[in-house]
Amino acid sequence: MPRKATKRKTLESSDEQEGHAFPGALLASVNDHLWTSPVKAQRSAGPHKRAPKTSGRTKGQRERGASVEQEDEGSLSGGADGGADFVLGSADALDDVDADFEDYADAVASHVAGYYHIPGDLFVVQGWDSGRSRSTNAWYHLRYQRSDDDGWDTGCTCPKALNKNLCVHRRYFKEYEVESLIPQSSSEVIEDADAPSSATLFLRRMIGSYHIESLFSVMSMSSSELKGRAIVTNELSRRGIEWKCSKDIGLLSCFHIRTVQEEYPGISSLDASNDLDDIGDSSSDSISVGDLARGPGSTVSYLPIHVPLWSRLPSDQKLYEEPPPMRTPHAGYLFTLDADSTCACRSGRTRFDPNGDKNVRDSKLYTILQVYTVQMEVQPCPVCPKARRRSIGPDLRTHGIFNYNNSILVSHELLDEYTSSFTSSETPFTAWYTQLSRRYSLSGSHFMGDDLFRAVWFAYVSLQNFDNDMSCTVCGPTPDTVIWDGITLAFGRKHVQGSLRPPTVTTPESVNRPNVVSRPHQQLLVDRSLRKNIRSTLHPPSKDSLDDELPTDSSSKNAKSPSKTTKLTETQLRRVALSVKDHLERVDSVSSDLGKLSQELGQLYLENYGSAAYASGRMVTPSLKNLFVQVAAEESVLQLVNYSALVNLQKFLTKPTPDMVYLLRPIPAFYKAIAQNKGEWNLLVGIMGWVETNTRRVLKELIVEGTLPVADPTTISNDSREWIKTGCYYSMPIVRHRPVYSNLDWERRRKEATGQRGDRCGKYYSQYGERRLTGGIMVCWCSHSICYGFHCIPKSEGRDDVFSAMVTRWKVAPTRVIYDFACALGPYCMLREPMFFANTFFAIDIFHATGHSKCSPAAFLSEYMNVDTRLEYINSSAAECGNGALRRIRKSVSYMGQERAIIYTKIFLSIWNRLKLNRLD
Repeated sequence: MPRKATKRKTLESSDEQEGHAFPGALLASVNDHLWTSPVKAQRSAGPHKRAPKTSGRTKGQRERGASVEQEDEGSLSGGADGGADFVLGSADALDDVDADFEDYADAVASHVAGYYHIPGDLFVVQGWDSGRSRSTNAWYHLRYQRSDDDGWDTGCTCPKALNKNLCVHRRYFKEYEVESLIPQSSSEVIEDADAPSSATLFLRRMIGSYHIESLFSVMSMSSSELKGRAIVTNELSRRGIEWKCSKDIGLLSCFHIRTVQEEYPGISSLDASNDLDDIGDSSSDSISVGDLARGPGSTVSYLPIHVPLWSRLPSDQKLYEEPPPMRTPHAGYLFTLDADSTCACRSGRTRFDPNGDKNVRDSKLYTILQVYTVQMEVQPCPVCPKARRRSIGPDLRTHGIFNYNNSILVSHELLDEYTSSFTSSETPFTAWYTQLSRRYSLSGSHFMGDDLFRAVWFAYVSLQNFDNDMSCTVCGPTPDTVIWDGITLAFGRKHVQGSLRPPTVTTPESVNRPNVVSRPHQQLLVDRSLRKNIRSTLHPPSKDSLDDELPTDSSSKNAKSPSKTTKLTETQLRRVALSVKDHLERVDSVSSDLGKLSQELGQLYLENYGSAAYASGRMVTPSLKNLFVQVAAEESVLQLVNYSALVNLQKFLTKPTPDMVYLLRPIPAFYKAIAQNKGEWNLLVGIMGWVETNTRRVLKELIVEGTLPVADPTTISNDSREWIKTGCYYSMPIVRHRPVYSNLDWERRRKEATGQRGDRCGKYYSQYGERRLTGGIMVCWCSHSICYGFHCIPKSEGRDDVFSAMVTRWKVAPTRVIYDFACALGPYCMLREPMFFANTFFAIDIFHATGHSKCSPAAFLSEYMNVDTRLEYINSSAAECGNGALRRIRKSVSYMGQERAIIYTKIFLSIWNRLKLNRLD
């Protein structure tokens, strides 16, 4: 039915200042459906033909199941070409204004018409041609603020709104309550965030294979903050970079373009021939209202869907009979309503009423090969408001089809193919979208828009039954050995929402532990200078340096020919003699100080490093040298001897015989020393007794609180989908809240220290994430590279991430915790919860051990594996294997908002686990 040329009276008068007044004649042309801008390309929402209420087909419809042929330019296209992505088929006749608004609302939800929120109280909205139900390439700004009646006032810069008319943009904001969809953190100033940007990237999209368009909203340089804002377009192609500004048309450079170049300095230096693939397409600095209005959980399909066939586990529940892949719909087939048919109402799903009216509509079915027009029964929803008129439609999962909005149907096979692609190799959405668009072009049809495909895929995977895949069949639900590692899998900090809840966050129900205070001097040797002197004397000067003749090079040291030696000067000999004298004097001092602490320790040290031993040239055995290194370590004595090892040590001391030496395996320094130096048996047993006494002292000082209690179940959420908002997913449920340590200075600051760890560790804390990104994710693995869970890190990785995850999820702490910063994690955990972690052994994995130059061997996993064959099964590089795979999605995640990044990461890890588990089984 053709629209009337004048649907609404145009107001010629305006209260605006004369300089900003909009010409009435031009305003009237906007409502004229016969007028077409000669310079603006059009995006169409489909042929706008609304049929009267009927259950049969209307005249001119295509044959059921017929392939969609290429239509007029602008009426149907892939997103890069700016075309429509859905079919209108409302059965009820509406008045022109409401019909136009319904078209616009569907266009926003289907990403045909852009509606983006940028930080603060601003939106960027795409122009809308009411006559043709098309979005244009013009962009405007909309602003909202609280009104006097506790509602919301809006202002829009589009032509219709300039004369106080309620344009579709303002009406959509009002009737869809857009302000309630925007995350609170996106409209407020985020703590520690930078000041609002003078330019904001709100849309970046790939057009064709080698053309990227970036759209920026730029602050006003005039007194009019809303009207003065400009839209700057950057087009990057193989031919170079082209800039356009909506305010300064025709200029190659202006204030607004320079502002974008200053805010995004890297964009002007890109090499189009090499960097196109690295840019991707993104709306990383904005939020699409279309995604919020129709995200996961708000689609017509709502029933759980099977995971892809190639990733299924034997334990997966069979939900329905699996249909064959939907590739070519049968001619004349009609998708009918059934008992599972519903409408995605915001207040709850409205089910199909068999006694109600039913209508038949056209829908687009996207398969792996091409798009088809199909017929589907729908029923007008009696609950949805008129402004949001929706229809009850079939779920279609038993047909292998995902029903997005009754207009867009997508085969499960097509959606699963992208899941397969991005989990097997680095495949951003843009690359895969381009590939499929080329496949569609072979049949003369167009694929849906790229933004719409993203929305459909995320809604689809949110319904897939990716459950019970975060646990190893060998290690069980709570593995004894866990491997922790952080990875720079981060999304934009601007997208951090208030719902993000890593385990480090405390709650009002958190238990307070006020008696936990800082406990320095946990080392075996409290005197810092004594520890330093011991380490310096373990490498004495060479005895050969006392000879008055030295080899000219190391290769001739044992040569028989005297011609290859050089005679030292008297000054050099004196210098060498003084160094030897200083060393022996330091040895005597150290021996005396050690003897005051432990007579056996002082004697063993003197026998191996004293003047007599030095004069004889006898080499100290590596096991004894290793023992002294660990005695003089900067770490807590609990790193050398944890509680379970202490119990073994006490058993050995009650009966120190050779057949009881196996008890010392948890303490490799003692085990190797006594096994390889049987002549020093009595001295070593005496040293063990001294170490046992000091270990009990430190452990007793740390235990100042009782057993960590389990949380009240009523204070723990049972929402199985909460992880999508919190960014925290573990196979183990929450058993307690993260405790509060009110008398620890670090806890009051709650800011993890970065940088070098003084004398205790030479490795630097990694600065996870760039300044604009979050801190990445912390992942827990078992030794079979099965992921047990992860959580998003808002800022940078720290010990608290690992500590809090274990305290809140494990009823009993793991036996072994492997982490690349275990040298710092162990003391951190033992200070706060010594009873919980008493039997836990903290170790640095083999891969990262070389970076810890100042850590003692007691912190290295390899030290324990060398004496205990039971640990050989531990693959300490399991985390590195998983992290290497996760790097495939690093680029894609960096462009996403919070919820999409979390879902994307979870799906990847679920697929990774399932493939690993199938190989284990």
